[in-house]
Amino acid sequence: MFVILIAQTLRLLRRFEPVKLKLLPAICLVALFAQPLVAGDAEPKATSVEVRLLEIDLSVLLRQYERLKTEIAEASFKFDLMVMEASVENGKESGKEVNEEARGKELESRARRLDWFRTVADTLRLEALKLGEQLEQAKAKSSPK
Repeated sequence: MFVILIAQTLRLLRRFEPVKLKLLPAICLVALFAQPLVAGDAEPKATSVEVRLLEIDLSVLLRQYERLKTEIAEASFKFDLMVMEASVENGKESGKEVNEEARGKELESRARRLDWFRTVADTLRLEALKLGEQLEQAKAKSSPK
C-alpha cells in the first residue's frame, strides 16, 4: 500500500512545476508515518479470533469440569452407600468371608476411582483458571484504546 501511495504521488507531482517537487519529502514522510496507523487496524481482528478461540476452549473445559464434578458427587454417594451397607451387614452376619472380601475389593476400587476423579477435577480447575487469565489478557489486548 505504501509503495502504491508513493507511486501515485510521484505521478501527480510530475505534472506540477519543479517548485512543487519540494513537497515530495514531506509527503513521503507523512505516508511513511501513516502506514502503521492503517496497518494497525488488522491487529484487533487477529486478537479477536484469539479471544474467540480462548472462549471456546474455556467453555469446553468448564463443561468437562462440570460433568466430572457431577460424576464425583454420584460416585461419592454410591461409595458412601456401599460403606454403610457393608457396616450394616457386618453387624448382622459374620459368616460370609467371600462376600466381604469381594465387597472390600469393590470398595477399594471405587475409592481409587473417586480419588482419580478428584485429581483430574483439580487439574481441570487449575487449567480453567489459567485459561481464564489468558482470556482476560487477550481481551485487554484486543480492546480499543
